Amino acid sequence: MPENGKKVGVAGTGRYWHTDYQFNPEPLPMTMLYPQILPKSKRETYYIDTQRAFEELPADLRPYVDGRRAIQDAKWRYKITPEDIDRAIVDILAEVEKLVPPITHPAVIRHPVTGKPSVYISSGFTVGIEGLAPDENKQVMQRLHSFIENPGRVHVHTWKEGDVLLWDNRTLLHKASDTPPGEQSCSYRIGVYDGLPFYIS
Repeated sequence: MPENGKKVGVAGTGRYWHTDYQFNPEPLPMTMLYPQILPKSKRETYYIDTQRAFEELPADLRPYVDGRRAIQDAKWRYKITPEDIDRAIVDILAEVEKLVPPITHPAVIRHPVTGKPSVYISSGFTVGIEGLAPDENKQVMQRLHSFIENPGRVHVHTWKEGDVLLWDNRTLLHKASDTPPGEQSCSYRIGVYDGLPFYIS
């Protein structure tokens, strides 16, 4: 958004499947979104129930997630800033990886209130399963992402003026729709820490 002749905010964030701060040691438990300006065409957010994805996970994929840890890496989602001009991509990525190094979380997490399991994997941040060889990892991740992101389990929310949504990142993946060129979109996002662990073992 332009404000006083300057760009405010970051355009195009979240247009990939993820949960918020999935790459942090303490991910964000809940997210609240309150749009202030909606595009003239439409704005949508897409959601996937990761508890349902776990329940429906094929038997041949379960050994790759049960009792294993998934590698979360944020560097591939870094957005170039004006300060990055004249810098090599390799140097930018090295700096981001130093600031936010890859971490692991269980590939299956349990909700601290209900105890129900969810697959904690997203194509936005999950780059592999710990302990697998590179070629096997690539194949397994493709299969997991394809299964989890099956269009049949995607819920679409089309935003209307006045909508406020609160969701639990422990049990939902989400991604934002594109904003058409020339249209504006602005939202308030509040991260909610609820005093509970993100997951239990």
